[in-house]
Amino acid sequence: MFNYKFFILLIICISAYSFAQDGGKTGLSFLKLSTGARNAAMSDNGLAIANDLNSVFYNPALITSLSGTRIGITHNKWIQDASYSVFSLKSDFMDVPFGLLINTFSVPGIEIREKPGAAIGTFKAQYFAGTLSTGYGITDDISAGVSFKYLYEGLFSEEASGYAFDMGVNYHNALPGLILGIAVRNLGSMDKLKNLETELPGEVRFGGSYKIDLNTEKYSVLLTGEAQKYFQYDDTNFSLACEAGYDNLILCRLGYKTGIESDGLTAGVGVNWNSITFEYAFIPLSDELGSGNMIGLIYSF
Repeated sequence: MFNYKFFILLIICISAYSFAQDGGKTGLSFLKLSTGARNAAMSDNGLAIANDLNSVFYNPALITSLSGTRIGITHNKWIQDASYSVFSLKSDFMDVPFGLLINTFSVPGIEIREKPGAAIGTFKAQYFAGTLSTGYGITDDISAGVSFKYLYEGLFSEEASGYAFDMGVNYHNALPGLILGIAVRNLGSMDKLKNLETELPGEVRFGGSYKIDLNTEKYSVLLTGEAQKYFQYDDTNFSLACEAGYDNLILCRLGYKTGIESDGLTAGVGVNWNSITFEYAFIPLSDELGSGNMIGLIYSF
Protein backbone atom coordinates (compact mmCIF):
# COMPACT_ATOMS: atom_id res chain seq x y z
CA MET A 1 0.00 0.00 0.00
CA PHE A 2 2.89 2.39 0.73
CA ASN A 3 4.23 2.13 -2.82
CA TYR A 4 0.76 2.81 -4.23
CA LYS A 5 0.36 6.00 -2.19
CA PHE A 6 3.85 7.17 -3.07
CA PHE A 7 3.20 6.57 -6.77
CA ILE A 8 0.08 8.77 -6.73
CA LEU A 9 1.92 11.64 -5.03
CA LEU A 10 4.88 11.25 -7.38
CA ILE A 11 2.64 11.62 -10.45
CA ILE A 12 1.26 14.91 -9.09
CA CYS A 13 4.74 16.29 -8.36
CA ILE A 14 6.12 15.32 -11.78
CA SER A 15 3.15 16.93 -13.49
CA ALA A 16 3.72 20.12 -11.50
CA TYR A 17 7.30 20.64 -12.54
CA SER A 18 6.62 19.57 -16.12
CA PHE A 19 4.51 22.71 -16.47
CA ALA A 20 6.89 25.01 -14.59
CA GLN A 21 8.26 28.02 -16.46
CA ASP A 22 11.13 30.26 -15.48
CA GLY A 23 10.94 34.00 -14.97
CA GLY A 24 8.19 36.48 -15.74
CA LYS A 25 5.12 37.59 -13.86
CA THR A 26 1.64 36.15 -14.12
CA GLY A 27 -1.71 37.64 -15.00
CA LEU A 28 -5.23 36.72 -13.89
CA SER A 29 -4.14 37.38 -10.32
CA PHE A 30 -7.72 36.98 -9.09
CA LEU A 31 -7.07 33.22 -9.32
CA LYS A 32 -4.77 33.71 -6.31
CA LEU A 33 -7.61 35.07 -4.13
CA SER A 34 -9.35 32.92 -1.53
CA THR A 35 -12.53 31.24 -2.72
CA GLY A 36 -14.18 31.28 0.70
CA ALA A 37 -14.23 33.51 3.78
CA ARG A 38 -13.14 30.61 6.00
CA ASN A 39 -10.08 30.05 3.82
CA ALA A 40 -9.30 33.76 3.71
CA ALA A 41 -9.46 34.04 7.51
CA MET A 42 -7.05 31.10 7.77
CA SER A 43 -4.30 32.68 5.62
CA ASP A 44 -5.72 31.18 2.41
CA ASN A 45 -5.39 27.60 3.67
CA GLY A 46 -7.72 25.02 2.18
CA LEU A 47 -5.58 22.21 0.84
CA ALA A 48 -6.42 19.71 3.60
CA ILE A 49 -9.54 21.09 5.32
CA ALA A 50 -12.12 18.33 5.01
CA ASN A 51 -15.89 18.83 4.97
CA ASP A 52 -15.57 22.39 3.65
CA LEU A 53 -17.31 23.46 0.42
CA ASN A 54 -14.83 26.06 -0.79
CA SER A 55 -11.76 23.98 0.07
CA VAL A 56 -12.77 21.69 -2.81
CA PHE A 57 -11.44 24.35 -5.16
CA TYR A 58 -8.04 24.32 -3.45
CA ASN A 59 -7.82 20.55 -3.71
CA PRO A 60 -10.50 18.75 -5.75
CA ALA A 61 -9.80 15.49 -3.90
CA LEU A 62 -11.60 17.00 -0.89
CA ILE A 63 -14.93 16.68 -2.66
CA THR A 64 -15.11 13.07 -1.47
CA SER A 65 -15.33 14.34 2.15
CA LEU A 66 -18.58 16.23 1.48
CA SER A 67 -22.01 14.63 1.81
CA GLY A 68 -25.30 15.89 0.44
CA THR A 69 -25.73 19.15 -1.47
CA ARG A 70 -24.22 22.49 -0.51
CA ILE A 71 -24.58 25.93 -2.03
CA GLY A 72 -22.40 28.90 -1.17
CA ILE A 73 -22.04 32.56 -2.05
CA THR A 74 -19.11 34.79 -1.14
CA HIS A 75 -18.47 38.47 -1.75
CA ASN A 76 -15.38 40.58 -1.16
CA LYS A 77 -15.29 44.34 -1.50
CA TRP A 78 -11.59 44.63 -2.25
CA ILE A 79 -9.19 47.54 -2.38
CA GLN A 80 -9.62 50.39 -4.88
CA ASP A 81 -13.32 49.50 -5.43
CA ALA A 82 -12.38 46.11 -6.88
CA SER A 83 -15.19 43.58 -6.43
CA TYR A 84 -14.82 39.81 -6.11
CA SER A 85 -17.78 37.39 -6.00
CA VAL A 86 -17.99 33.60 -5.81
CA PHE A 87 -20.80 31.08 -6.28
CA SER A 88 -20.05 27.49 -5.27
CA LEU A 89 -22.04 24.26 -5.44
CA LYS A 90 -21.45 20.64 -4.51
CA SER A 91 -23.86 17.86 -5.37
CA ASP A 92 -23.94 14.28 -6.69
CA PHE A 93 -24.98 12.89 -10.05
CA MET A 94 -25.39 9.12 -10.38
CA ASP A 95 -23.34 8.71 -7.17
CA VAL A 96 -20.49 10.78 -8.62
CA PRO A 97 -19.65 13.96 -6.66
CA PHE A 98 -19.16 17.16 -8.62
CA GLY A 99 -18.45 20.75 -7.70
CA LEU A 100 -19.14 23.98 -9.56
CA LEU A 101 -17.39 27.28 -8.87
CA ILE A 102 -18.11 30.57 -10.61
CA ASN A 103 -15.98 33.54 -9.61
CA THR A 104 -15.90 37.03 -11.06
CA PHE A 105 -13.53 39.92 -10.45
CA SER A 106 -13.94 43.46 -11.71
CA VAL A 107 -12.04 46.73 -11.38
CA PRO A 108 -14.15 49.78 -12.35
CA GLY A 109 -13.14 53.35 -13.09
CA ILE A 110 -9.92 52.73 -15.02
CA GLU A 111 -9.19 56.02 -16.79
CA ILE A 112 -8.69 56.30 -20.56
CA ARG A 113 -6.12 58.79 -21.85
CA GLU A 114 -4.93 59.42 -25.38
CA LYS A 115 -2.41 62.04 -24.26
CA PRO A 116 -1.20 63.64 -21.02
CA GLY A 117 -3.96 65.56 -19.30
CA ALA A 118 -7.55 64.88 -18.38
CA ALA A 119 -9.07 61.44 -18.89
CA ILE A 120 -11.52 61.12 -21.78
CA GLY A 121 -13.44 58.32 -20.09
CA THR A 122 -13.26 55.19 -17.98
CA PHE A 123 -13.68 51.44 -18.46
CA LYS A 124 -14.02 48.34 -16.32
CA ALA A 125 -11.60 45.40 -16.31
CA GLN A 126 -13.50 42.12 -16.00
CA TYR A 127 -12.36 38.60 -15.23
CA PHE A 128 -14.28 35.31 -15.01
CA ALA A 129 -13.53 31.71 -14.08
CA GLY A 130 -15.89 28.74 -14.23
CA THR A 131 -14.64 25.57 -12.54
CA LEU A 132 -16.01 22.02 -12.64
CA SER A 133 -14.54 19.52 -10.17
CA THR A 134 -14.90 15.85 -9.32
CA GLY A 135 -13.07 13.29 -7.22
CA TYR A 136 -12.80 9.62 -6.43
CA GLY A 137 -12.01 7.64 -3.29
CA ILE A 138 -9.17 5.31 -4.25
CA THR A 139 -9.11 3.70 -0.80
CA ASP A 140 -10.82 4.49 2.50
CA ASP A 141 -8.03 6.96 3.29
CA ILE A 142 -6.83 8.20 -0.11
CA SER A 143 -8.80 10.32 -2.58
CA ALA A 144 -7.86 12.05 -5.82
CA GLY A 145 -9.59 14.79 -7.77
CA VAL A 146 -9.38 16.99 -10.83
CA SER A 147 -10.85 20.36 -11.87
CA PHE A 148 -11.30 21.99 -15.27
CA LYS A 149 -11.48 25.79 -15.56
CA TYR A 150 -12.75 28.07 -18.29
CA LEU A 151 -11.14 31.50 -18.04
CA TYR A 152 -11.99 34.92 -19.50
CA GLU A 153 -10.47 38.39 -19.28
CA GLY A 154 -11.68 41.64 -20.80
CA LEU A 155 -9.72 44.89 -20.85
CA PHE A 156 -11.27 47.86 -22.64
CA SER A 157 -12.02 46.54 -26.15
CA GLU A 158 -9.74 43.50 -25.90
CA GLU A 159 -10.85 40.01 -24.83
CA ALA A 160 -9.18 36.64 -24.32
CA SER A 161 -10.21 33.22 -23.03
CA GLY A 162 -8.41 30.09 -21.97
CA TYR A 163 -8.47 26.98 -19.83
CA ALA A 164 -6.70 25.48 -16.84
CA PHE A 165 -6.59 22.25 -14.83
CA ASP A 166 -6.14 21.46 -11.14
CA MET A 167 -5.14 18.07 -9.72
CA GLY A 168 -4.98 16.97 -6.10
CA VAL A 169 -4.59 14.07 -3.68
CA ASN A 170 -5.61 13.77 -0.03
CA TYR A 171 -4.47 11.25 2.56
CA HIS A 172 -6.90 11.07 5.49
CA ASN A 173 -5.85 9.68 8.85
CA ALA A 174 -2.14 9.66 8.12
CA LEU A 175 -2.17 9.83 11.92
CA PRO A 176 -5.33 10.12 14.04
CA GLY A 177 -6.75 13.57 13.25
CA LEU A 178 -4.15 14.34 10.58
CA ILE A 179 -4.95 14.98 6.89
CA LEU A 180 -2.23 15.52 4.29
CA GLY A 181 -2.72 16.96 0.83
CA ILE A 182 -0.91 18.01 -2.31
CA ALA A 183 -2.34 19.89 -5.28
CA VAL A 184 -1.22 21.47 -8.53
CA ARG A 185 -3.34 24.40 -9.73
CA ASN A 186 -3.83 26.57 -12.80
CA LEU A 187 -2.03 24.47 -15.39
CA GLY A 188 -3.14 25.79 -18.78
CA SER A 189 -2.95 28.70 -21.17
CA MET A 190 -4.77 31.80 -22.42
CA ASP A 191 -5.36 33.16 -25.91
CA LYS A 192 -3.48 36.33 -26.74
CA LEU A 193 -4.89 39.58 -25.41
CA LYS A 194 -4.04 41.97 -28.23
CA ASN A 195 -0.46 40.79 -28.87
CA LEU A 196 0.41 39.26 -25.51
CA GLU A 197 -0.53 35.92 -23.99
CA THR A 198 -1.34 36.10 -20.28
CA GLU A 199 0.66 33.65 -18.19
CA LEU A 200 -1.42 31.81 -15.58
CA PRO A 201 -0.35 31.73 -11.91
CA GLY A 202 0.49 28.03 -11.84
CA GLU A 203 1.34 26.68 -8.41
CA VAL A 204 1.96 23.59 -6.31
CA ARG A 205 0.89 23.28 -2.68
CA PHE A 206 1.65 20.76 0.03
CA GLY A 207 0.30 20.79 3.56
CA GLY A 208 -1.94 19.31 6.17
CA SER A 209 -4.49 19.87 8.89
CA TYR A 210 -4.60 18.42 12.39
CA LYS A 211 -7.69 18.28 14.60
CA ILE A 212 -6.67 18.22 18.25
CA ASP A 213 -8.51 15.66 20.36
CA LEU A 214 -9.81 17.56 23.41
CA ASN A 215 -11.92 14.63 24.72
CA THR A 216 -15.03 16.78 24.52
CA GLU A 217 -17.61 17.64 21.88
CA LYS A 218 -18.06 21.17 23.19
CA TYR A 219 -14.70 22.53 22.06
CA SER A 220 -12.61 21.97 18.95
CA VAL A 221 -9.23 23.12 17.67
CA LEU A 222 -8.01 22.73 14.09
CA LEU A 223 -4.45 23.56 13.05
CA THR A 224 -3.41 23.91 9.40
CA GLY A 225 -0.19 24.62 7.55
CA GLU A 226 0.78 24.84 3.89
CA ALA A 227 3.78 25.44 1.66
CA GLN A 228 3.04 27.17 -1.66
CA LYS A 229 5.30 27.58 -4.68
CA TYR A 230 4.39 29.57 -7.79
CA PHE A 231 6.21 28.15 -10.79
CA GLN A 232 7.23 31.59 -12.08
CA TYR A 233 8.95 32.64 -8.84
CA ASP A 234 11.86 31.34 -6.81
CA ASP A 235 10.35 31.94 -3.36
CA THR A 236 8.21 29.47 -1.42
CA ASN A 237 5.45 30.87 0.78
CA PHE A 238 4.41 29.30 4.08
CA SER A 239 1.19 29.75 6.01
CA LEU A 240 -0.13 28.66 9.39
CA ALA A 241 -3.65 28.95 10.78
CA CYS A 242 -5.78 27.97 13.73
CA GLU A 243 -9.53 27.56 14.14
CA ALA A 244 -11.07 27.28 17.63
CA GLY A 245 -14.74 26.37 17.97
CA TYR A 246 -17.40 26.12 20.65
CA ASP A 247 -20.15 23.52 20.29
CA ASN A 248 -19.76 23.70 16.48
CA LEU A 249 -21.71 26.95 16.74
CA ILE A 250 -19.12 29.74 16.91
CA LEU A 251 -15.64 29.45 15.40
CA CYS A 252 -12.78 31.95 15.63
CA ARG A 253 -9.96 31.88 13.07
CA LEU A 254 -6.49 33.33 12.82
CA GLY A 255 -3.80 32.88 10.19
CA TYR A 256 -0.42 34.14 9.07
CA LYS A 257 1.34 33.87 5.71
CA THR A 258 4.98 34.57 4.86
CA GLY A 259 6.42 35.87 1.60
CA ILE A 260 3.60 38.34 0.82
CA GLU A 261 4.65 41.95 1.34
CA SER A 262 1.17 43.47 1.27
CA ASP A 263 -0.47 41.12 3.77
CA GLY A 264 0.38 38.55 6.41
CA LEU A 265 -2.04 38.33 9.31
CA THR A 266 -5.67 37.32 8.73
CA ALA A 267 -8.62 36.73 11.04
CA GLY A 268 -12.30 35.85 10.95
CA VAL A 269 -15.30 34.14 12.51
CA GLY A 270 -17.86 31.54 11.52
CA VAL A 271 -21.35 30.85 12.85
CA ASN A 272 -23.29 27.64 12.20
CA TRP A 273 -27.06 27.72 12.63
CA ASN A 274 -28.96 24.59 11.61
CA SER A 275 -28.18 24.19 7.89
CA ILE A 276 -26.78 27.69 7.37
CA THR A 277 -23.19 28.80 7.89
CA PHE A 278 -22.16 32.46 8.03
CA GLU A 279 -18.49 33.30 7.52
CA TYR A 280 -16.50 36.52 7.75
CA ALA A 281 -12.81 37.27 7.10
CA PHE A 282 -10.80 40.40 7.76
CA ILE A 283 -7.69 40.82 5.62
CA PRO A 284 -5.58 43.84 6.65
CA LEU A 285 -3.12 45.07 4.04
CA SER A 286 0.03 47.10 4.41
CA ASP A 287 1.43 49.85 2.18
CA GLU A 288 -1.70 52.00 2.76
CA LEU A 289 -3.78 49.64 0.63
CA GLY A 290 -6.58 49.45 3.19
CA SER A 291 -8.16 46.11 4.00
CA GLY A 292 -10.33 43.39 2.53
CA ASN A 293 -13.60 42.22 4.06
CA MET A 294 -15.02 38.92 2.85
CA ILE A 295 -18.43 37.53 3.81
CA GLY A 296 -19.99 34.24 2.83
CA LEU A 297 -23.07 32.07 3.32
CA ILE A 298 -23.31 28.30 2.85
CA TYR A 299 -26.55 26.30 2.88
CA SER A 300 -26.42 22.53 3.31
CA PHE A 301 -29.24 20.10 2.59
